[in-house]
Amino acid sequence: MSGSINIQGNSAQPNSTQINNVNLSTSGTAYTIEDVNRDCLRTLRCPNSLVLKNRLKENKDRLLYESIEWIFHDQQYIKWQDGDDLGLLWIKGGAGKGKTMMSIGLIEQIPHRQSRSTIMTYFFCQNADYELNTIESIVKGLILQLVNQQEQLTASLRRRWDTARKRFDEGITWRMLWHIFLEMVNCCQCQRVYVVVDALDKCEDKGIADFFKLIVRTGLYPPFKIKWLLTSRPWDSAEQKLLVGADQVLVSLELNSDHVAEAVKTYIARKVEELDRNQRYGPSLRQEIEKELRNRAEETYL
Repeated sequence: MSGSINIQGNSAQPNSTQINNVNLSTSGTAYTIEDVNRDCLRTLRCPNSLVLKNRLKENKDRLLYESIEWIFHDQQYIKWQDGDDLGLLWIKGGAGKGKTMMSIGLIEQIPHRQSRSTIMTYFFCQNADYELNTIESIVKGLILQLVNQQEQLTASLRRRWDTARKRFDEGITWRMLWHIFLEMVNCCQCQRVYVVVDALDKCEDKGIADFFKLIVRTGLYPPFKIKWLLTSRPWDSAEQKLLVGADQVLVSLELNSDHVAEAVKTYIARKVEELDRNQRYGPSLRQEIEKELRNRAEETYL
């Protein structure tokens, strides 16, 4: 097999390399770097976390940012977000405690609360969809988020790509994807990379225990350029794997029940206010409905 590389209109500073325009030719077919990038990503079939986030927001009620404001004042959270000594924060809570909406709020708020350059990548596990409930889908989603923000990171994929056959040199496993992801994070042109993976308990992959081990053993390294935020329901086996060092911490929604209860109360009050505008209940009936809903809610959003 013969091929050629044509590099035109490129310049570089001393002791550096800069390549802007590249044409790869294999068996008479010319490819640009953009073509190769698109082929790589198309073959990977990465789930789009941004589309999924927007779909979740459409299917749920509008997020009330004041309902999650308390987490930004939690001492464990502050140390994780701003410090150099903590690399992983696990938020656990039972069904209906608002974990997914909290994840969405944190994803949208964290970049605006940072003075340093920051990248946010995230994924939402969905147990009813096979393409959204495996470790492979999690890592693919994180990779797509990274390259969408810094296109040069696709170089990590191109190095493993066979342009002529339009496939990766070896079968891609989630472990291979994991190493590609870590390589991309190391090459990110920013000071911090925040990684949010919501509802890990909905991941139905048999290798989840190994995934937890890899996060702790290879995904955490001081001074913690990468910051992991994971959410799930209470999960004893996950706790044994994820909270094994001083650089991993937990925020339990059950232990912060006062904050959760206040958030649910705020949510109910806002919903009743919306209904009152349409139905014109009047003050007395409105208060009665709000009280009944609070009693039934039992400090959850269910």
